[in-house]
Amino acid sequence: MAAFMYPMHFPTVPLRWDEPAWAIYRTDTMEEALLLSVEARMHAQYERNHSPCISYVYGNVYGGSMLQDIDDVEDEEELADEDDEQNQ
Repeated sequence: MAAFMYPMHFPTVPLRWDEPAWAIYRTDTMEEALLLSVEARMHAQYERNHSPCISYVYGNVYGGSMLQDIDDVEDEEELADEDDEQNQ
């Protein structure tokens, strides 16, 4: 008898392949506004954390080009090799 007092919330089985298993048929406008604000914050945080990597991939890092950065790395490696040869 006690089992009938509490509602049981189970997902409905989807009828079509493109139908999601956990479908919410009604949403409150306040819940939708909160969801939009959370998604906007998550997107802004993602952009803030990943923007330096993206700008480096496309070639511009603080006004320099990617080729200049590669040349700088090669020059540093050559200097390190010369220092190693002089120390031996």
